[in-house]
Amino acid sequence: MDLPTTQMRIIESAIPLFARYGYEGVSVDAIVKATGINKATLYYHYSGQQALFEAVLHDRFTALIAKLEAAVAGDERPETALLRYIEVMLRRKRVEVELMSRELLGGGQNIPADALALMHRLAGILVNIIQDGIRRGRFREVDPFMILNVLIGATNNYIIGKPLRRKFLDQKGDMAHKCPEYDDETYAKTLHSMLLSILENDK
Repeated sequence: MDLPTTQMRIIESAIPLFARYGYEGVSVDAIVKATGINKATLYYHYSGQQALFEAVLHDRFTALIAKLEAAVAGDERPETALLRYIEVMLRRKRVEVELMSRELLGGGQNIPADALALMHRLAGILVNIIQDGIRRGRFREVDPFMILNVLIGATNNYIIGKPLRRKFLDQKGDMAHKCPEYDDETYAKTLHSMLLSILENDK
């Protein structure tokens, strides 16, 4: 369900603040200033910093889950569904990845129960793809959560690391010369091939 304009404006303004400073580093006053609304309006929609943080995570996770579910729906082959999952994860905005990465670095102590439940749903989509492949004999017996960790780490690093990667490639030297920049499609296919080399049943 789409949020009203004012609530969406508040959430969109709060995301970069939480991503840069973390939950504990963002005050209500900072959010009010970034949003350009008065404090009374903010409190009308959200009771405070915690409620807004929960709303931000809920909005981002539900949007991502919807994209993932739509992308993998109808794919008969688990190999194809895996590629679609990777492609969606690579299309996330950098600020959204930074938001979750900062909370992960903090041990996830500020992650509310609702967000944890949504994280389980997000992970469950990939777990189901892998388990489907195992049932069909296309994938070998593996721990799906190990694959999830590799996939999340690889996609997060790709998105967050783009600015540094460009600086690295601008430097002169043999290493930079041998590491040309790559686009999202190329990276998705490469990561997909790497994961399939682990997953595919050779029998």
